[in-house]
Amino acid sequence: MATSAAHATSTSHETILARLTRILDPYVAANDLGFVYRPRAAITIRGDSEVEPDLMVRQLPEDERAGWARPPMPILVVEVASDFTRRRDRVQKRNIYAEAGIPEYWMVDGRDRTVRVVRPGHADVITSDSLSWHPAGAGTPLEIALADVFGPPAASAASSGE
Repeated sequence: MATSAAHATSTSHETILARLTRILDPYVAANDLGFVYRPRAAITIRGDSEVEPDLMVRQLPEDERAGWARPPMPILVVEVASDFTRRRDRVQKRNIYAEAGIPEYWMVDGRDRTVRVVRPGHADVITSDSLSWHPAGAGTPLEIALADVFGPPAASAASSGE
């Protein structure tokens, strides 16, 4: 059975998220920064809009019995771009997360093997080799080699330089 392009894209998308979760989880736990959440965990913006990022880091609500009616804002939001979401992630979601006061937003591009780091009040940083995240409350920054996020380059990309 042939694999469709849509299936290959979604597999890559999910693999990138799984790798990022594996990298972030021990750091978030060791620094008591909350938890790493995957889709189905929404952010309520301005009381009436909800967005569901691919991945986010945030604390539990102060009163867990109250549920997620007024959850804390994430300290990190990650979106993995696809051909279908690239523009929305770079424009619409960027604006939503900035207006909400989220301190860091990563736009991960598996096709280009880059991460665009957006921090309010700072110029965007686009990186293809490594990434450093040092949220408030953490003793030391988390250093991430992007090869650990994207995995080995595809055979066709590696052989194209010959």
